[in-house]
Amino acid sequence: MASVQESYHSYWGKSGHGESDGHLLCYHGLDASAVAKVWLEDDRLLRRRLALVAGLSESLVVPLTAFFIGLHDAGKFSEGFQGLRPDLVRRLNGPTGRTPYPHRHDYLSGLAWRESLLPNWVSRGWFGMTEAINPRDLLRPWALTSAGHHGRPSGLKPFAGRFKDFFTPGDRAALLAYAEALVRLLEPEARPGQWPRDPEQWRRASWLLAGLAIVCDWLASNSELFSYRLDPVPMEIYWVQARQQAESALADSGLLPGRPSLETGLARLWPALARPTPLQRFVEECPLDSGPRLFIIEEATGGGKTEAAITLAHRLMCAGQGHGLFIGLPTMATANAMYGRLIKAYRRLFAENESVSLVLAHGSRGVNEVFRRSLIRIGPGLARLYRPDEETAEAECSLWLADNRKKSLLASVGVGTVDQAVLGVLPVRHQALRLLGLARNVLILDEVHAYDEYLAELIRGLLEFMAGLGGSVILLSATLPRSARQRYVDRFAGQLAGSWGVTSALGESGFPLVTQVTAGRPAIERVVARRQGSSRRVRVEIRSRVEEIEERLLTVIRSGGCACWIRNTVDDALEAHDRLLGRVEPERLGLFHARLALGDRLTIENDVLQWFGPSGGPADRAGRLLIATQVVEQSLDLDFDFLVTDLAPMDLIVQRAGRLHRHARPLRPLTEPALVVFGPAPAGVPKRNWYEEFFPRGAYVYPRHGRLWLTARLLAERGCLDLPEASRDLIEGVYGPEAEDHIPAALADRDLKAEGEARARLSLAWQNSLKPDSGYTAEGVAWEEDTPTRLGLPETTIFLARWEKDRLAPWAAGEGSQAWPLSQVRVRRSKVFKEADPDDPVRREALESARVNLPGNGRDALLLALEPGPEESWTGLAWNESGKPVRLVYHPRRGLSVQVMASK
Repeated sequence: MASVQESYHSYWGKSGHGESDGHLLCYHGLDASAVAKVWLEDDRLLRRRLALVAGLSESLVVPLTAFFIGLHDAGKFSEGFQGLRPDLVRRLNGPTGRTPYPHRHDYLSGLAWRESLLPNWVSRGWFGMTEAINPRDLLRPWALTSAGHHGRPSGLKPFAGRFKDFFTPGDRAALLAYAEALVRLLEPEARPGQWPRDPEQWRRASWLLAGLAIVCDWLASNSELFSYRLDPVPMEIYWVQARQQAESALADSGLLPGRPSLETGLARLWPALARPTPLQRFVEECPLDSGPRLFIIEEATGGGKTEAAITLAHRLMCAGQGHGLFIGLPTMATANAMYGRLIKAYRRLFAENESVSLVLAHGSRGVNEVFRRSLIRIGPGLARLYRPDEETAEAECSLWLADNRKKSLLASVGVGTVDQAVLGVLPVRHQALRLLGLARNVLILDEVHAYDEYLAELIRGLLEFMAGLGGSVILLSATLPRSARQRYVDRFAGQLAGSWGVTSALGESGFPLVTQVTAGRPAIERVVARRQGSSRRVRVEIRSRVEEIEERLLTVIRSGGCACWIRNTVDDALEAHDRLLGRVEPERLGLFHARLALGDRLTIENDVLQWFGPSGGPADRAGRLLIATQVVEQSLDLDFDFLVTDLAPMDLIVQRAGRLHRHARPLRPLTEPALVVFGPAPAGVPKRNWYEEFFPRGAYVYPRHGRLWLTARLLAERGCLDLPEASRDLIEGVYGPEAEDHIPAALADRDLKAEGEARARLSLAWQNSLKPDSGYTAEGVAWEEDTPTRLGLPETTIFLARWEKDRLAPWAAGEGSQAWPLSQVRVRRSKVFKEADPDDPVRREALESARVNLPGNGRDALLLALEPGPEESWTGLAWNESGKPVRLVYHPRRGLSVQVMASK
């Protein structure tokens, strides 16, 4: 077919670096449209999910989505945008006027949709829409969504100026001509059927469209995947090429789903599991209804919840309810541990020879050596470059998926912190990309009891999105209060109420317990039999003298046992470590907390898992003592003979007790598990400062001292923890509706104040959260990049460096490109606020030279230069938030300590 010059062939859409190096705007639109169409044709789950949420037929949703995405760059038809590359305009004989370009093209795209494309939709009869439907109300959510393809909605500010101020008559004619040509390509396959009349459905579905638009534009903008061309050819000719390139790009990107293995169950996924627990058997056999669903699994620590959840998720995948899964955990340490467990198991979720990816998603994943080894490049532009050991790789992921955390949630299997998931409901750039990935997969969130009111509310908001977008969720906990379980159920079922959901009051108090919320019925609660041999009695004592605690610990390790003392603050852990340092062999005394350079923390974390993990042998464990903070209480498979814990809330006490006698060890020197709680006794009538006087630092970590008093009283009365039988009673005895009545009056006021602060955090989370029914919009939403996933005392990121004469080297020297990331540590901003500048001008210059090599050029971070000190320690100077000088002392095993200096 001969070349045909149409008006839209005079507009460029992408430009290269060379003179007259570019890509026609109509071609880029077709590239993105082709990616959308090929993707939805191949991805049955996503196609059906989008159609169901939007209220469209599948035959209409594919071409309609491709049409909107094909016009995502409508604003580039403006003369002002075209003027950014006059050389391309001259070559194309394009618009040569002097129209200003005061607004971004995505803003102008929204204006073009509102003022031109939507008004012309019905009059031109696109996709069979009749006059009976008002497209301004129905189609506007998707129109503005396609325009907001750069990660935030179009129209973050009110549209200013008139359409004709930015688009000449020729621009407007070319835009409509291109839209008409796109309709002619796509409409023949569209069988409209019944158009929905409810804009709310389109608003809810706009979240999925937003994620699709972002990805389609990203792929279509890769000049190695979609070659640039400026010569005009008929749209039908280029459309064939665009589809071919889209098929290759999607096949090599890692985005298309892998087929799940048809063989389900424990034997398939966990062949080494000798004796499945009743919980694991239950999830292997329980009936599964269609539609989105929520499972809440409550089982004691060490009860096999993770294997049960993944087995259940695999069954949901096989039932067409997800392509893969994402597991969100409380911390980076727990995510690293889970990633290590899944490396050898994740491929069993899928059929043989399927190309699938396992991705680690958290802020420091780049320093995880196993994850870094798994990265491969795929495809042209994603260049398939295999490692020499490719055939024996235990985990692999597309580098395109792995290059940032936003895209990681699109992987076949993802493991990360819960923060990566809840960012999908916060008004931050590219949140819709995260939602798209989560909605395609089954979401598993572990340790859901461990979060404060702010993060718990964000999780509830995420449940609403998952229910509204047709996704399924599995929540795991060992110590979830009934009131918290009810709130999770209500929020998921409430979002289903318009079409499927039925809210209901929960009444079951048995344990272990599986709660299921599904389509069109009240929540189902099933008490599961306890696993054989799981019942145990943990003897509990409360002791208030630190000397007695130390003697008990020393007695255990001298007898060949291993022990741990969990402190509530880092400073308390440092103090305990220093007191015991001269009484325990240094190589047998460990210290594990969060105030360590990341590289040192990972080393210690691996050591702790080696010593006290499932594979730790008698020689590893014997006579070893670990002083730790809360980093050991969740999701790390650690096992101690004897445990001391500072007084903490009951759910955390139960959680920490799960680190006692976790595995069967025939040579264990202490045959009965014993837990000593260090803290004030609950006897008599407590004073208002009952807890604060004993733990001046920990008082701010756990501010509800009345609940701490209830915990101590209940432990003192019982003298033991009968687990898991008494788990529910212990938790409800502190968090149940009647527990507050037993809080002493002296502590009630403090708890009331803490409750008010908690409600304020909950309210802030609700305000910060996006709402499914509002749709992808800028109206009434403050889109801010720094919207937090967690609240807490402000922290400073510090990059540690060593002086080597007059040169600064990262603390983790010798680690190549990861040296600076591995050298970072976080500390409260009140403790360290500003660096102290060197007096020597040579060193000042060295400091500034080093700063430009920091991640993000050191933005919002400090660079601390350290000098050698005594006994492997290094020291530096800084200022705290009060303007006082502080000396920072860093030791690779002890971590960072901050000492306030006397002011001059």
